[in-house]
Amino acid sequence: MELQAGQIAGEAMHALALGKTAVALRLLGRAHVVHATPEIRLLARILARQIASGSEAQRAVHDGVIDDCAKKYPPPA
Repeated sequence: MELQAGQIAGEAMHALALGKTAVALRLLGRAHVVHATPEIRLLARILARQIASGSEAQRAVHDGVIDDCAKKYPPPA
């Protein structure tokens, strides 16, 4: 069960990296049902607040992180 929850949480992180915050929140909710951990609860709470506030600053930080990762790890040519 813990492994399955970890895989679902990994899918949630992937969705978040793609900017799909609502999808990530749903996946974290599913991971929480399968195997509740403090980490999953915390991530779900952070995402729920982000969605509720819809803050432009938070989106800018998220986009900046994604841009930084894209520069550090460009796709193979």
